[in-house]
Amino acid sequence: MESPRSSYADDESSSIGRGTSTIEESGRSSPAYSYHSSIDGAVLLREVHGRTLNNTRDQYILPVDMTEHNRLNVQHEMLKIKLGGLFLQPRAVQRALVPRNGSIPAVLDVGSGSGSWVLDMGEMFPHAEVVGLDLAPANLPREPTPNCRFECDDVNFGLSHYKNSFDVVHARCVDTGIADYPHFLKDVHQVLRPGGVFLSVSGSSKMLGKDFEPCVKGKVDPSVPSENNTATLLAGFHEAARARGAKTETFLYIRGWLEEMGKNAWSTVGETTFYVPVGPWQESMTDKDRHIATLMNHDIIRLLASTRPSLLSYGYPEQVVDNWIEKAEDELRHMRKKMYVRWICTWAVKVGTPGEDPEEHNLT
Repeated sequence: MESPRSSYADDESSSIGRGTSTIEESGRSSPAYSYHSSIDGAVLLREVHGRTLNNTRDQYILPVDMTEHNRLNVQHEMLKIKLGGLFLQPRAVQRALVPRNGSIPAVLDVGSGSGSWVLDMGEMFPHAEVVGLDLAPANLPREPTPNCRFECDDVNFGLSHYKNSFDVVHARCVDTGIADYPHFLKDVHQVLRPGGVFLSVSGSSKMLGKDFEPCVKGKVDPSVPSENNTATLLAGFHEAARARGAKTETFLYIRGWLEEMGKNAWSTVGETTFYVPVGPWQESMTDKDRHIATLMNHDIIRLLASTRPSLLSYGYPEQVVDNWIEKAEDELRHMRKKMYVRWICTWAVKVGTPGEDPEEHNLT
């Protein structure tokens, strides 16, 4: 079987880099960052085993550097194709973002990462303000449109300063960085205007086999040779994340927490689950499915090196970690292991109609 090949560059030319924010005469923020690299870098960022991590939230242990953001760009393209666009529930999102008198429609992307989703949303909805929020500044793959801006902040400190400010809140793969997800959902509800939409997308790094069962069960023993180095390395990454206090299974409970908030909070709550093959190893795949699986494969290959700082910090021996990475990359490039990644998309629509007085639908 033909092995997947990547068309994505890893070098620095794939990013426009980081900037500083300014305010135009119109009062709208320019498409740049509320971040000064020469001043704030030492505060926001730290070097760990050769990679750049955020310096704010220990629970989020993946890097925030250009290499990692390039990986997220690959993941972004894969999800766009799989979901058929930037989001599920297009009617609800488009309804929430219809131009109207009195206020400018607005979108908040929590954990915006590389900024790709923000950039695409800014182009799709040029009449709306689109804000990317993250622990660290993005390395943007292209220039943003004037309706986009990026801010560095930690949602764990609350979102009260954004109350009634947004019509769509998007959160993708941020679960491990949020200490109290039910509290975060309450913050999201307060942030959304009536009829606003919350969108969550989460993928598990616990590899599943052809039978959809976990490839690795139980605690990882680094002294025992692995039959599936990809799954073993990522299981070790889960252990490292949990040791830092990260909630690695949060995405399984988001729908339930939303429903517990009651019908006075959300008029609609929904969820869908799908499984993406790690590489085009299935028989009789369509061209679209082969492309999705190939991008998923490239995503996981790049994830291997991104886990290295956390695995070493957790205490796994460097020789063991590097051996896992080398053998796992070989497994993935040649599709020696047949694996799936599970994804869960959850959404909720706030009670009310876009344009109504927001105070009428806020929970007390």
